[in-house]
Amino acid sequence: MVGAKVQGVRGKQRIRGIDGARGWLAWAVVAGHILPVMGLDFPGALTASVAGDEAVLLFIVISGFVIAHLILAEREPYPLFIARRFLRIYPVYLVCLALGVWTALRFGVAAPEPGRFVPQLLVHLLLLQGAVPDELLRNASMTFVGPAWSLSLEWQFYLIAPLVLALLRRPAGSLAMLLLVGLGIVAFQRHDFGTFDMVSFLPGAGAQFAVGVGTRLALDRLRRSDAVLVVAGAAGALLILLHPWEAYLGIWVLVIAYARLGPDAVVAPALPIRIAGLLLDSRWARAAGRRSFPVYLIHMPIITVTAYMVGALPHLGWISELLELTTISVLLTIAGSELLHRLVERPAIAFGRRLREGTTLRIARAQPAE
Repeated sequence: MVGAKVQGVRGKQRIRGIDGARGWLAWAVVAGHILPVMGLDFPGALTASVAGDEAVLLFIVISGFVIAHLILAEREPYPLFIARRFLRIYPVYLVCLALGVWTALRFGVAAPEPGRFVPQLLVHLLLLQGAVPDELLRNASMTFVGPAWSLSLEWQFYLIAPLVLALLRRPAGSLAMLLLVGLGIVAFQRHDFGTFDMVSFLPGAGAQFAVGVGTRLALDRLRRSDAVLVVAGAAGALLILLHPWEAYLGIWVLVIAYARLGPDAVVAPALPIRIAGLLLDSRWARAAGRRSFPVYLIHMPIITVTAYMVGALPHLGWISELLELTTISVLLTIAGSELLHRLVERPAIAFGRRLREGTTLRIARAQPAE
C-alpha cells in the first residue's frame, strides 16, 4: 500500500500524490532550461520548453489547491497565515536571490538595465517583481532569478487568499469572484495593467488559481465515485495526448483522480494505480517533492555558474562540453537544494509551526473557562 486513501479532504491529512507531483514538476522546469542548451528536446509537440511552461502552470494550480486546503483546515488568523507563508518561501528565496544578484553582477546573466539595479533589487526583496509591468521597470519578472516570477505570483495570491475563500463560502461571493477572475484575465490579455513578459501578475493567472481552489472546494461537495474518477483520469490522459499545450490540466486531473481513488478502488485498473503510486507517492517521490522548491529556485544560478566553469575546462568537443554542463548542473542542483532544504527551508517551516502552536495556546488561555 503506497499511502492512506483519502475518502475526503477535510482536516489536516496529507493529500496523496501532491508532493510527488511537485518533485516531477520542478525537474521538468530544470530539464526545460538545460535540454535546449544541449540541442536536445523531448519528442513530439511537448518540447522541453513547453513542458517547463506547463509545469509552472500546474505549480500555480497546485498552489491554489493547497492554499485553499490549508485555509479551510487550519483556520488561522490572517497575520499568522501570512507569517507562516512568508517563512515557507522567503528564506530559501532570499538565499537564491543573493546568488542571482551575484551571477548577474559577475556574469551579466539576468542582469538589470544600467541604472536600474536599486529599483530591481527593491521589488525583488518585496517579492513583487511579478506585479511590475515593463513600462515601469523593464523585464522585472525575469531579472536576477528568472523562475522566481512565479513565486512573486504566488505571494500575490497569498495576500488575498483568505479573503477569496471567505467570499467563496457565499453564493453571491462566488459569483462575484468568477466575475472578477474573468474580468482580470481579459484586462490582463488586453494589457490594461501594462505589459508583462510572463503571466506574473495575479489577474493574468486567475484561471489557474481558480482551477486549484475550485478543485479543493468541489472535493468536499461532490460524492466520491470510483467509476467517475476512472473516466476522469482517462479523459485527462486523452487531453495530454491530443492537446499538449494544455497538458497541465490533463496532468492535474490524473493527479486528483489518483489522490481520490486509492489502491483499493475496485473499478480502477490495478497496474496504472501502482505505477502512479510509484511515481507520485513512493518514498523517493515524496522526498523529491519536499525539495522541489529549492530545486526550482536554485537551478538557474547554478546553470549560470556551471556554464562558466565548463567553458574554462579542457574538453574534447561540444558533446563533452554539453555532457559536463548537464552532469555538473544536475549534481550541483541536487546538492544545493539538499543544503537549502536542510539548513534553511526545514528550520523556517519549523519556526512557523512553533508560531502556530504559540498562537493556538494564547487563544486557548484567553478563552474563559466553562
